[in-house]
Amino acid sequence: MARDGGQDTVADLGIFDGHEASYRQIVEHAQQGIWAFGTDQQITMANLAMAEVLGVEGPESLIGRPLADFIANDLQPAIATMREQTDNGHVVRRVGHLVRHDGSEVYVIFRISRLPRDDGYFATVADLTDWHAAQNERDEAIRQVRLSEERYRQIVETAEEGIVTIDLDRTITFANRRLADMLGSTVEALVGAPAFPFQSDPNRRFAPTSIKRFQRELVTIRADGTELHVLVKMNPLMDSAGTLIGHLAMLTDLTDRKAYEEQLAFQAEHDPLTRLPNRTLFMERLQEALVTADRSKATVAVVFLDLDGFKAINSRYGHDGGDELLVCIAERLAGSVRPTDTVGRFGGDEFVVLAVGGGDFVGDLGDRLRSAIDLPCSVGGVELRVGASMGIAVATRDSSAASLLRDADLALLHAKDSGRMRTELFTEHLRHIAEERAAITVDLRRATDHNEFSLRYQPVVNLEDRQIIGVEALLRWDHPLRGTLAPEDFMKIAEETELIVPIGAWVLHESFHQLAQWHSVVPELALSVNVSTRQLASPRFPGTVTDALRASGVDPRRVALEITETAFTADIDACIVGLTKLRDAGLAIVLDDFGTGYSSLSALKRLPVDGLKIDQSFVAGLPFDTNDVALLRAMFTMAEALGLDVVAEGVENAAQAAALRALGGRRAQGFHFHHPLTAAALLDVVKAGLQPQPSR
Repeated sequence: MARDGGQDTVADLGIFDGHEASYRQIVEHAQQGIWAFGTDQQITMANLAMAEVLGVEGPESLIGRPLADFIANDLQPAIATMREQTDNGHVVRRVGHLVRHDGSEVYVIFRISRLPRDDGYFATVADLTDWHAAQNERDEAIRQVRLSEERYRQIVETAEEGIVTIDLDRTITFANRRLADMLGSTVEALVGAPAFPFQSDPNRRFAPTSIKRFQRELVTIRADGTELHVLVKMNPLMDSAGTLIGHLAMLTDLTDRKAYEEQLAFQAEHDPLTRLPNRTLFMERLQEALVTADRSKATVAVVFLDLDGFKAINSRYGHDGGDELLVCIAERLAGSVRPTDTVGRFGGDEFVVLAVGGGDFVGDLGDRLRSAIDLPCSVGGVELRVGASMGIAVATRDSSAASLLRDADLALLHAKDSGRMRTELFTEHLRHIAEERAAITVDLRRATDHNEFSLRYQPVVNLEDRQIIGVEALLRWDHPLRGTLAPEDFMKIAEETELIVPIGAWVLHESFHQLAQWHSVVPELALSVNVSTRQLASPRFPGTVTDALRASGVDPRRVALEITETAFTADIDACIVGLTKLRDAGLAIVLDDFGTGYSSLSALKRLPVDGLKIDQSFVAGLPFDTNDVALLRAMFTMAEALGLDVVAEGVENAAQAAALRALGGRRAQGFHFHHPLTAAALLDVVKAGLQPQPSR
């Protein structure tokens, strides 16, 4: 153990040389704690400072107490070996804790020396609590600074932003790894390089000397030559005196954001399936074309087209197949126009084309578009061809983008109404037709609320004896201004506006109720009611029919529903489900206008059909048209083989009636027998047993 100068032993103090009283006062009032204890480790003396260190009332309260009461664990080894350690006058010095009277611990430096004549031990105690706390605070502060430095270093190194410091010489003094990765470089290559080493515009060096903070978007160049869009936030670096020493820049990579913004902008203006311009972008380009053409005196044309038969293809090949077809058509259309023209898609199977040119280019444009559509498209490995109806409108001096598109749409509607797969050029006459159509639509909505509909009944006769065996219910609109309108004057509009659904429900209830009244006089009379495509497509239609039957009390076996072939081909699977339910309930299903559709024979094979109505176009040529004769003979033979009832429509004279009977026909209707009659007039005819009069 090391000696402590000339004060390490009690003997050196000379406290037993006759000056005991003076030295006792020095000991008692010393600022350091002093105590003594015997070899039995019982305390024999203590001063006031020692009592204060241990938290007791006075030194006398310590006398006689065991030293062990006040020794913490970290000083116990020194006490246990103090005899050996203090041989030859050595002083034992230890730093540790004493236990205070209240159980708390005090941090001290403890010096132990042996008393003369081996009388015990003498110890001084210096309270280091405040010093120790200050030292701990200092150590903790250093630890926190180091921890903070490490934390900030990790933050800087793992930040999503590129971080760089630049001195006033425009030289990079620090760069994190993220910046190096963004620029396709290394930290080592960046530090010491000019700021920025890959800047795209050498005239806009981004290392300012200003102390202002600012941010700017710029395009820099990666090491591989590709562009990098970044947002730079620049902050000044100051020393402790407030002097500018450089700049700190944080760079955010905007490349992905820019790409995403461009993607969103593209999606906002383009059809997601075909990637053609959508309505928004098309109308913008149309407006620009009209402004430019007004100055250059060029001609602006818009073609509005949709695909004929697309719904059937979609039903057969599914939506994926339909999408394949749309993409194919889009590519064909885009490839058939000039780079300055625009092909767009508005949705479904609707496409639009904007073309600007000089001279008479409109006819050639329509031909090129139709030729492109006529080419086959591969759908699910199958080569398909599809037709299209087109409407073309040419801008006038007063045309706006909206009015020009509307005119092309009107021309398209007229092309579809005229038989499809046609091209129609807009004229003012079409506008008049459209206005008339709009007026009828308004009136038709009113008619459903004001009971303006009525029914006529055209008899169906037995060709053998010309007796009435049934009637067909025919709808009439008793318009307050236009007079009585036949279905061909308004039915198409009713279909398009879906007003046919409530109108059709009214027809079912009204005709079933009338049939119930007739049955009191003619119990065997049958009723046929026409059902539209829109009605049949409604999942509520079977319930509507059964409700009408229940309300009227009519025997369903006396009712037949006439369905056109176009209704069957719209969604044949849904038709089968709905019609099978009605057929199981006792109603008969009749295929109307047989022979005029595209799939008559296939429909007969799949559908729950009980009878046929032969279209009047096959009757009109009798008895002289040999083709009509051959076709009718085949139809009657086929129907008999399939067990189907047949009614021939449109019989206008006795020769046609005789020819039908000769070919095997049994039932017919037409003006030769009876015109459509009111319910009261029909009942009078039936009661009187009148025979049909030859038509004049």
